[in-house]
Amino acid sequence: MIITNEIIKSSYFCLYKTYLKISGEFGKQTEYEEMESEIKNELISKYISSRNSKSIGISNRNISNKGNLNLETINRNISYSNNSYSIHFDAIEKIDNDKIPIYFSPNSTIIKYEKEYISCLATIVNAEFSEDVKTCKIVFIRDNKLITQKVKVAFYQKSAKIKLTQINRLSNPEFYLNKHCILCEFNTFCKQKARKNNHLSLLNKATPKIINKYKKKGIFTVNQLSYLYKPRRRRRKKVDVPLIHNIELQALAIRTEKTYVKTLEPINRSEVELFIDIEAVPRLDFYYLFGVILRKQNRNEYYSFWVNQKGNQKEIWQKFLNFLEKYPNAHIYHYGNFELKTFGYLAKKHHINVDSIINRFVNVNSFIHGKIYFPVYSNGLKDICKFLGVKWGKSGASGLQSIIWRFHWEKGNKEKKDTLIDYNKTDCMALHTLLERIYEIMQLKKNNEISRKIDFVDNIQKQTTKKGKELHEGLETILKIAHENYDEKKMSISNFYSINNTKEKVKKKGYFRTTPKTKNIISVRRKLICPKHKCVLLRTNKESKQTITDMVFTKNTIRKRVVCFKGVKSYC
Repeated sequence: MIITNEIIKSSYFCLYKTYLKISGEFGKQTEYEEMESEIKNELISKYISSRNSKSIGISNRNISNKGNLNLETINRNISYSNNSYSIHFDAIEKIDNDKIPIYFSPNSTIIKYEKEYISCLATIVNAEFSEDVKTCKIVFIRDNKLITQKVKVAFYQKSAKIKLTQINRLSNPEFYLNKHCILCEFNTFCKQKARKNNHLSLLNKATPKIINKYKKKGIFTVNQLSYLYKPRRRRRKKVDVPLIHNIELQALAIRTEKTYVKTLEPINRSEVELFIDIEAVPRLDFYYLFGVILRKQNRNEYYSFWVNQKGNQKEIWQKFLNFLEKYPNAHIYHYGNFELKTFGYLAKKHHINVDSIINRFVNVNSFIHGKIYFPVYSNGLKDICKFLGVKWGKSGASGLQSIIWRFHWEKGNKEKKDTLIDYNKTDCMALHTLLERIYEIMQLKKNNEISRKIDFVDNIQKQTTKKGKELHEGLETILKIAHENYDEKKMSISNFYSINNTKEKVKKKGYFRTTPKTKNIISVRRKLICPKHKCVLLRTNKESKQTITDMVFTKNTIRKRVVCFKGVKSYC
């Protein structure tokens, strides 16, 4: 097995992806990965040209001042390979005899794994190729400015060794979908495998920890999980318990293809309503499209505010604010916390007070989370609204895809602007459709109407036909007329026990085992490798003891033998 850059990088996101790469599998590169590589190449060219011009200035000063200043040289795509490793750096900067590897990040901020990744590569070079790399650099761009940050290899050396040990010992890791899948080249392959096996990770809220918890109970599929749900009894005392998303009820909704309603929060509708959606490039903190649908007198009108360059962001956002302020009594609906965070960030950046607008914000997701369960795998706006019949103009439309469309528009593809505006408009329409659907469910609950596609979790027994209602009313009448001492042979509904006949419970003393003392002590060597993660275990100062009582059979007698095993604890 030869470890490459791609194998090391993938291990920070998904061990199953690492396993596929080690096995020699190849996937199709996603559009987002292609965009990142293009951004990276532009960044490298820009950085090298800036450093070369700086070096020329230094050499001219050397000639004029006749001094001895350090000259810098930069080499691209430097590779190192042997029987175990085949790695390369984006570039290496040489200052006299010191080599400084450089990693070029396509993001506007440094992500934690990037520091560990470049340090891991430097650790390999130091150990396998007898180099002495002490410092690395990460270069990224923010607000059209090149920013460089140094990384000390020694600080991440321990974690790098653990990571390499984990990769070398990797064999058949656990399979599950995660947030990285949308960016992964094996996205299609893994989704097909998950759907074929009806895997628990199809549910968006099913984390690896939750999946392992259900696996111990013998639950491996979404279908099996759906049979675990049991509605809890109502509490007598009203206690404010935070609503949590129940994945068992979500699985039940998928299996039965029904919408389950646990509780409903009242929606205060207004004559004029606004539905907003914002498109952005998060890696640049750039918000370039503000869309809003105005619902007035049962008519919907869409308005968009497009930003060509980041320098015009404040001007366009101010126009958007002026539009929202025209309707001071209108509720402003959005989905999730993204729009709220965007307003807070832009208000702080441009020193504009938007409290009057934010006070009118209504998060539609707050009516759904833990309250309404649609038969879909996640509570994302697109998943729910696709189930409700909303269709987007382009296949695969998503927030990630919108970033790619904006990138292509900036490169000269002017058609992508219409695509983005149409996508934003559909998002606003989807939000309006979802709110209307929630309002319809509220009306069903209010009027006690029955729907085959909707079930109310707390009062399922009341959802019956007309004949069922008559039977229930008849049984309730019998229960009212029946008395406690009625002959049990004729009718028995429940057993009644007198309070006086109940005996007081006698408390039993607990049993506590006393550990026998012994001089027969055996030291046990601690484990070096974690049996689950196949990585090196770290030593602790804590000691563990276990005393065992055994029977020893000799030729003439049977005697008791007490042995104490002790050893040092270690952790993963």
